[in-house]
Amino acid sequence: QTGTLELTGNAVAADVLSGKTFYNTNPKSKISGSMINRGAVIITPGATNKAIAAGYHDGQGYVKGDANLVAANIKKNVKIFNVTGSFIGGVDLSGTPTVVCGSVGESGGTVVNYSGSGILLGLQQTIHYSSDSAVTRYGNVNIYIDGSLIADFSRFSATTVYGSTQPRAGYSGVITPYFPFTQSLRIDAKAGLISTAYTNVSYIKNVSNLPNWTPKAVAEGTNYTTFRNIVSVSGKGGYLTSIFQYASSNYRGRIEIIIDGVTVLSEYVSRTYYFGSDNQCYYRPFILPTILRFNNSLTVKHASSDSPGSVYTKVTWVEE
Repeated sequence: QTGTLELTGNAVAADVLSGKTFYNTNPKSKISGSMINRGAVIITPGATNKAIAAGYHDGQGYVKGDANLVAANIKKNVKIFNVTGSFIGGVDLSGTPTVVCGSVGESGGTVVNYSGSGILLGLQQTIHYSSDSAVTRYGNVNIYIDGSLIADFSRFSATTVYGSTQPRAGYSGVITPYFPFTQSLRIDAKAGLISTAYTNVSYIKNVSNLPNWTPKAVAEGTNYTTFRNIVSVSGKGGYLTSIFQYASSNYRGRIEIIIDGVTVLSEYVSRTYYFGSDNQCYYRPFILPTILRFNNSLTVKHASSDSPGSVYTKVTWVEE
């Protein structure tokens, strides 16, 4: 049987694996393939697109997965590889919880002296005056993180006595610093004359995965009726962890909080009211009820309702 063999292939060298040969339209012309054999390609995802190189892939390659790619590990409303985050901030609280209730007198003393890593969660103080003499006594607190004095809080708590037949008034200082420490935590307290400061501290020991936070604190008084900055952070993120404020002498205290350029609070929040012939009073301090996240900037301001009314404000925050 005779006839004509016609080749009608349309492959080119780049379409055929290197090391293999083929014929196209000329049966007398053998062509060698040039396609690179990539075998099993394994790709690790990153922050930018990664090109898939041209060539032969044997079907055994893959893109690496990561068991940590879950919503709880991603910032809330941020999407990574089609996983939308639900994490809204916080710290590892899996260590050993510790609560210390300490009392010190006018000579002062150390309430907590711990060596190791952990997180300071909360601190609360009240003061008791052991006499019936009409007077106001204050309690003070100092916080040392890894050997450095971070917070020097005078007038952190108070009690006011009007005599043996009159009720007492006062306020209890409360902060929730969320301060991480890698080496040590020390809390010192001190009471006024003939009084006792009761200081309660909660912290977590032996935290293995500490957040990369820098603890910050400030305490300041003001008698200005216009807002004055007490905290100003720009170009970094973090958490506003606590604010404690009280006003003195029949005045009101104001707080303004601006987070990432948005004013989230601007109100009169604290008050001390004097009444009666013996100037009895009640205190209504302000305690920030939650932790607030900031991504790029934080401003905290305070002011008094009248001049020269004194307002005392304590702020703690952490910076990433």
